[in-house]
Amino acid sequence: MTLPLLTAWLIQKYGWRTAYAALGMLVLAVSFPLTSLLVRESGQAKSRATDPDHPALVSSIRTRPFLLLVLAIFLYSISFNGVISHLSALLTDRGLALKTAAEALSVLGACGLAGRLVTGPLLDRFFGVRVSIVLFLTTVVGVLLLSRGTAPAAFAGVAMIGFAAGGESDITPYLLSRYFSLQGFSTLYGLAWTAYATGTAVGPVLMGKLYTTTGSYQSWGIQLLAVPTLLSAVSMAMMPPYPAIAAVSGDKRIPSAETVTRTALPEL
Repeated sequence: MTLPLLTAWLIQKYGWRTAYAALGMLVLAVSFPLTSLLVRESGQAKSRATDPDHPALVSSIRTRPFLLLVLAIFLYSISFNGVISHLSALLTDRGLALKTAAEALSVLGACGLAGRLVTGPLLDRFFGVRVSIVLFLTTVVGVLLLSRGTAPAAFAGVAMIGFAAGGESDITPYLLSRYFSLQGFSTLYGLAWTAYATGTAVGPVLMGKLYTTTGSYQSWGIQLLAVPTLLSAVSMAMMPPYPAIAAVSGDKRIPSAETVTRTALPEL
């Protein structure tokens, strides 16, 4: 919420090179020492290390639920990162001031926080796949609003995209914990976000190619970026119900990997 405004001020006053240097110094001065001093892995977590070649884990990777989830994450990442990485340039290309573009990015962060806070209670009450579909469709509407190019539509679109992004980032690990054993959670989570990172590499390049070809950010080109996320919603609609729960530990429902192997839809 604060860094876009700070960065815009630094660019206007000192130039983009100084702004980059200041952001790098913030990482060294704040993030690095806080992480190194305060973040520790418990001995219990270390003792639960899992063999990545465990048969149940390998079987989980090849199941339809996992492949559908990975596909949805990949497609969503193309849309989200394609828009967000070009957002400031896109808005200034439409005639909005740099300060306005920075404020839009600040709104993105604030709405992302709101999305996280709201999604949690929703997951406690509704089937997580349906919540995910609603958030994907929210992103689609947000991208379409952003393509209009006016300040009110841009802020509304950014707010919807940010809200959905905050929720989706929490839904992915939640769904992995519902469909698969926690024994291989770290590996499955890493693979899922590898798909997200791949989409991160694709989306901005596609948006950049559009600008290079046309010389501006065309409305129809921005609207095309809504299509991958629409396909993400279709992919999630094909997800099966949660598998049977084999054990209960405290207030945490833990699906058995063996149960998942037996009850999940056939491997693709």
